Amino acid sequence: MTVLKTLVFTLALIAAQLAFADSQALRLEEKECGNHMSYKQISGCFSALYIKADQELNSQYSKLSKSLDPGNKSNLVTAQRLWVKFRDADCMFSEPRKENDDLVSSGRNICLTRRTLDRLEQLEDYNFKKGCNGCAW
Repeated sequence: MTVLKTLVFTLALIAAQLAFADSQALRLEEKECGNHMSYKQISGCFSALYIKADQELNSQYSKLSKSLDPGNKSNLVTAQRLWVKFRDADCMFSEPRKENDDLVSSGRNICLTRRTLDRLEQLEDYNFKKGCNGCAW
C-alpha cells in the first residue's frame, strides 16, 4: 500500500509541476531581466516578458472560462475585470511619476509584469483544480 501511495503522490507532484510550467518558465525569465545593466535594457526585457505573460494569462483565462458553469463564468469575468483595474491602479501607485524616461518605464513594466505573473499563477491554480474556486483540495 505504501508503494501505491508514493506513486500517487509522485504523479500528483508531476501534474502540479506541469500545470505551472508556463508561469515557472516566465519567472525564470523575470530573474534574467534583473541581470541587465541599464534601465533601458531592464525596461525592454520586462516589456517583452509582459507581452508573453499577458498572452499566457489570456490562454489560461480562456481555458478556465470554458470549464465553468454560466454563474461561475460570470464571477470569473467580473473578477478578471476588477483585477485589471487593480493591476493598473496598483502599478500607477507604485510608479506615479508621469515622465516618460527609462527609469519610470522600467518601474511600470516591472510592476505590470509581476502583477500579471501573479494572476497567471492564480489562474493556473484554478485550472489545475478544474475550476473549483475555493476548494480545500
